[in-house]
Amino acid sequence: MDTNGSLMKTAGPWLAACARSGPEPYGEAGVPLSGRHRLIVYQIYPRSFQDSNRDGIGDLEGIRRRLDHLCRLGVDAVWTSPIYSSPMADFGYDVTDCCGIDPIFGTLQDFGRLLCEAYAGGLKVILDVVPNHTSDRHPWFLESRSSRSKPKRDWYIWCDPAMRQRCTTRCASVWTVAWTGSAATRSGCW
Repeated sequence: MDTNGSLMKTAGPWLAACARSGPEPYGEAGVPLSGRHRLIVYQIYPRSFQDSNRDGIGDLEGIRRRLDHLCRLGVDAVWTSPIYSSPMADFGYDVTDCCGIDPIFGTLQDFGRLLCEAYAGGLKVILDVVPNHTSDRHPWFLESRSSRSKPKRDWYIWCDPAMRQRCTTRCASVWTVAWTGSAATRSGCW
């Protein structure tokens, strides 16, 4: 999927309609201009929220079907865990396309319907954006891994194998679990 314009091309009509009918605009530091300073945010992990197509995995349609219930609870905003394209090795936090919807959750059209219906009901929608997490299948990572001279090389933490012990000591212990090497560049990455 084209990461530069696919979201706007596909969801554009819904986004434009929602912008006209959405919740009140926000001012500085995310404070609503209406003066309301506290929101009730309902966090949803889509995989386990509601499965609308009986495949055993929750999806965007399942969330959309429960918006009325969330409104009755007095919720002001819905915050979803990542729904982006992903191999799901890290439950969606290993993003391969930050502009695409993973097929297990639905389509961009499903997201557009969810967004419009949420806005129509006065709900804000917050997406868990994870630009600092990518899959080892993401184009940025693949480019970074392919050569020491690539422009995106410094977008990840790389370390020569001879320096691994020193790097491991300096980095958080959780990173050592994620160590992966590259034969092409004779280095490893967290």
